[in-house]
Amino acid sequence: MRKTNNTKGNRAAKVVKKKPGARLRPKPPYPKIVCKAPDDPSKVTVLDNYLLKIKFYDGLEGFVFMNKSMDGVGGYSVLKDPKKFRKVFIKYGAVSWPGNIDLNPDRMREEIEKHGIWVIDSVC
Repeated sequence: MRKTNNTKGNRAAKVVKKKPGARLRPKPPYPKIVCKAPDDPSKVTVLDNYLLKIKFYDGLEGFVFMNKSMDGVGGYSVLKDPKKFRKVFIKYGAVSWPGNIDLNPDRMREEIEKHGIWVIDSVC
């Protein structure tokens, strides 16, 4: 039996073995999930002194004041750094920051409808 190193003549399909525990993933680009319900926030703007201006898709606008919530312990205390606080964004209909920190969108909407501002004075 003769061994050859010629691979040009061998056109067999390459077998790819799946690693144990690996899962199949769809190929990019992934569909972008956008929440555009009327009561979802559409824009967030950082103002001075830990104040956020929120605009909703239905046109409602208001503010979120977070200065007092920064003093205690909890998830919001990491936002005491103004650079981290300014990294705010909207994800899946909630005002969010890196590190899985977000605000309750229903409570925010309720307080802004009633008072025009939501003052977060403690971490719940």
